Amino acid sequence: MKRLRGSVKFREDKDGMKYYTQDDVVFTSGLDDKDSMQWDDKALYHLALCANSPWSDDEINYSIYSSELPEGLFEWVCRKKIVGYEGITSMIYGYGQTEQEALEDCIKYFNDIQSEYNKDDDYF
Repeated sequence: MKRLRGSVKFREDKDGMKYYTQDDVVFTSGLDDKDSMQWDDKALYHLALCANSPWSDDEINYSIYSSELPEGLFEWVCRKKIVGYEGITSMIYGYGQTEQEALEDCIKYFNDIQSEYNKDDDYF
């Protein structure tokens, strides 16, 4: 099952760029493979860069909520929201069977995309 793992939205951009994946290796712009494109490393660097560029520490926050799965089951979702310069807002998502697992997955995913796509720890 594909899941939303990240997004970058500019102030004037209504929808922004969304990053969906099933395996944390291949990322696409949508849930449906027919109507979405695959993101390349440059686009994933953009997500990592924006997520690594908060306006201040006060502009980073986490929210955790439950989400219903198609099978009628529930899981926890953790969203890390990073508001950066010029109104650029990035979000990183983690998932788990408990709130703690979702938080840990979110933190791990943020660290993974930084180490894979932003090896020089760039920010703006």
